[in-house]
Amino acid sequence: MRPRFGLAAFMLVASLHSGNARAAELKIGIIAPTTGPAATIGSRALASIQWWERETNAAGGIKGQAVRLIHCNDEANPEHAATCVRDLLLQHVILLLNCSVTGAIRATLPLVAQGPVMLTPAPGVVPPPDSFVFQTSPSDVQLIEVIANYLSDNNIDRLGMIAATDASGEAATMRAREVLPARGISLDLARIDPRANDASIQLAQIATKTTKVIFSAYSGGSAAAIVKSYANLGLSQPLIVSYADTYRFQVKHWSSFRRVMLLSGSVQV
Repeated sequence: MRPRFGLAAFMLVASLHSGNARAAELKIGIIAPTTGPAATIGSRALASIQWWERETNAAGGIKGQAVRLIHCNDEANPEHAATCVRDLLLQHVILLLNCSVTGAIRATLPLVAQGPVMLTPAPGVVPPPDSFVFQTSPSDVQLIEVIANYLSDNNIDRLGMIAATDASGEAATMRAREVLPARGISLDLARIDPRANDASIQLAQIATKTTKVIFSAYSGGSAAAIVKSYANLGLSQPLIVSYADTYRFQVKHWSSFRRVMLLSGSVQV
């Protein structure tokens, strides 16, 4: 994923704020699960930021200062995530990139109440506007609102949705239950383990004759399980898929399915 946020600009401002403008290097802390159930998400995020680090330093750094990336593996565990933040702050990082999952990210928010700046792409995390945390992706509410607009515009009053059983899936489910009924749209919900590689049971549960559209709130490489099962079952309902944290080749492949619609997200290189 090429970082879409102005990372160099954040780095420069952060260095000035921290008083490290003359330091030999600019330290960035990145929290990304590279083992455990969310390892695919964290590994891709880490590789992407490491690519940015190499490219930036090869071009002379930021205002002549080299960038040094310090990674901490939180295993998508809230307790480990908090430990990661504490350890990275002790190493005097001037910016944190939190690429973990919703529950783990939420556990770190109190630790950066006084800074430094922390960036996160998680749609389930909506930081207070006066905090040091910046969310770089559409929120769950915004994504559900877009889907609700599409359904209303096409006179569809029922949505089948698959969400993970973790905190990210819980956040998406909560938002769907808040937004859809107010728009006169019924919700058929199925939950799936983030580690699952087949979603046939969940799709069969929600793909009834009265369900006109299916939405996968299951992003990352795991979303491939939804698309694969959808294709294997030969379902006729349109499938909306969040393509956050997926590879470009996956997005290209999914786009070849006539009834698969892609919802905005961040794409890995």
